[in-house]
This record gives sequence, C-alpha cells and structure tokens, in this order.
Amino acid sequence: MNKKILFVSASIVTGVVGSLLLKKNKQAAIIENKQNFIGNWHYLRRNNDFVQVTVTPDFKLLIQGKEQAIRDHQFKGNRLSFLDHLGYEISIEQQADAFYFFDETEDSSYKLIKKENN
Repeated sequence: MNKKILFVSASIVTGVVGSLLLKKNKQAAIIENKQNFIGNWHYLRRNNDFVQVTVTPDFKLLIQGKEQAIRDHQFKGNRLSFLDHLGYEISIEQQADAFYFFDETEDSSYKLIKKENN
C-alpha cells in the first residue's frame, strides 16, 4: 500500500513540475516573440505615400511620428493588436517571415518593411 501511495505521489509531482517547466518555456517564447514587433516600420499606401509606423518597447503605437490614443493592446502569438480611443482595431500580424499592418478604419492591410537601425 505504501508503495502505491509513493508511486502516485511521485507521478503527481512529476506532472506538476513538467507542466510548470512547459509554462515557463512558453512564456519565455511569447516574450521573445513580442520583441519582433518592436521597432520602426513603413508601408506603401495605394496612393504611393509611405507611412511610418513605430512600436516602442513599452508598446506605444506611433503613426507618422504621432503617438496614437490607444485604450488597450493585446498580444496573441503572431498578432499584436491595439484598440484605439474610438474602439477600432489596429494590428500588426506576422505571417511566416512577413509582417502586415491592418487598420480597421480603412479596412485595409499593408505589408510592412522594418527599418534597420544604422
């Protein structure tokens, strides 16, 4: 009987420890993935005007150098979404090695190009 209790206890401890390690690794991967969205970007509008988009390390959003009035931001895997003061969504999504900017007010999506720091 004592061997059964010992075996069950060891199994439970192993399960809990394994699950905590997986959760910690997943959180580290999410933090690392968030870093991919930080930086200076630009996209080309349909009228051939360039638009500059900046995501700061504290996840503030600037468009054309002007800080946007953001109520909230969320990060879900490959997508960083901002909710503006009017309730519209602005998002940056990673698809494979490419990033896309979506503005709900314009109902348009644009491929982003990351500006390299010189």
